[in-house]
Amino acid sequence: MKDQRNTAVRQRHIRQEALRKQLEAGGHIQHVLDLAGELADQKKEMDQLQVTRYKTVIDTKLKLINKFLPDLKHVEVEANPVQAATDDELDTIIGQLRQRVNEGAEATTH
Repeated sequence: MKDQRNTAVRQRHIRQEALRKQLEAGGHIQHVLDLAGELADQKKEMDQLQVTRYKTVIDTKLKLINKFLPDLKHVEVEANPVQAATDDELDTIIGQLRQRVNEGAEATTH
């Protein structure tokens, strides 16, 4: 049963990746980003009708994208638990990071 689940999960990932590539090739994602950039550009004058059209196109394309590519919070997570670090291990890592930051700060002041 475990092999069937792994196969199903693997096939789902393959299908989602193919859909991502198809949506990217269709330019949907880039078009949404371009329109959002134009809406955010305060130097560009737009009337209300143009803003409404942009928003409608963005909403429609996002719905299409979300239909084929679910949000990550809805994607099933594979059961490969990561072992959590102990408090002592975290303290050691934090100490090492602080030391690197301090060394970097000292190097820039000299």
